[in-house]
Amino acid sequence: MRLKPRTYQLYVWQEVFRVSLVSLFIFLGFYLVIDFFERLGDFLKFGKPFYLFGRYVFWKNLVNLYEVFPFVVGLSGVLTLFIWAKTNELMGFLSLGVAKGVLLRETGKALLGIGILGGVFLNLVLPYATFNALYTWEYKIAGKKKQQVVFGDQIFFTGDDCYLIAKPLEPKGEYLGEITVVVYDKDKRVLSLLWAASGYYSQGRWVLKEVVQQRREKGFSPEFLPQASYRFSFEPDTLTTVKKPVYFLSIPELIERARFLAKINSPYQEVVAELFLKGFYLFVPFLLAVFSVFAFLKFFVPNDWKKGAFLGIGLFFLNLVYFLFFQTLLRKGFMLGIPALVVWGLAGLFWYFWQAYLVFLKKSGKN
Repeated sequence: MRLKPRTYQLYVWQEVFRVSLVSLFIFLGFYLVIDFFERLGDFLKFGKPFYLFGRYVFWKNLVNLYEVFPFVVGLSGVLTLFIWAKTNELMGFLSLGVAKGVLLRETGKALLGIGILGGVFLNLVLPYATFNALYTWEYKIAGKKKQQVVFGDQIFFTGDDCYLIAKPLEPKGEYLGEITVVVYDKDKRVLSLLWAASGYYSQGRWVLKEVVQQRREKGFSPEFLPQASYRFSFEPDTLTTVKKPVYFLSIPELIERARFLAKINSPYQEVVAELFLKGFYLFVPFLLAVFSVFAFLKFFVPNDWKKGAFLGIGLFFLNLVYFLFFQTLLRKGFMLGIPALVVWGLAGLFWYFWQAYLVFLKKSGKN
């Protein structure tokens, strides 16, 4: 069994990687120019050191990289063939006896490898990059003041009428553990003390469980309550340093969020959709491009290669529209019902697995 790749295989992989890298730099440069001039005017009003603006742009560009990566890498698979056709390298491959099916398979492998490796890295980096971009802009540049201090895994919050010490159990600040609340009046005299094992935010109130309560009017004698509801001056948004949309949460944070929503019997379809899309993200470059590459090679002829090129690029954008439409429906909650999933699932299985069959199972055949 031959494990070492042949020279032409390495060349195909390297070319797809090189075109992907150049394409990503071009797209990120375009986004960099937009972000720079869009935010520069606001930044100058704050009068902060320019290195902070550079830090913000750096982290924001990593977020942009996550957003364009699968689409640019997929397009690069088609662009690689476009370049080969224009420089006659594709004709050279075929003249040397390398079948079209072999080129399809190796291009597909390259797209799959880049998509999985790059996707895993970006899924890990995205939450950190998002936090730093938002934190740098909102607190370091805009000068927004934090209302809480995070020490270890605990939050220390000081409000107008209370102190809070708690352990966040969920990334959006709606579920807390090991809660201590001190409520006081305008003269800072203590009115009540509360301890609770856990608590969650629902409909404008905090629902605390396993509560020990001491109130001034009762001489601070302890009361034990299995559950109690309170309205405090702090809300979940107050307890989070920066507010991140579900789209930018990490996989562990999404799992924590889903568990919390399930615990309080609240809909969590949005979180399930994002968990699915995080995994699907790794395969998007391959799924977007492989059928386009197949069509390019299928209709390639040396004297009229432009027909295959335009057909391949056209099919890529058709695939892209299909994916974006599905992604939008999924995030809006329309694709989580059983009938909708069955309809899309059958269409998706046929559409995508047939493309995988073309690359990995179908024999190469003749040129």
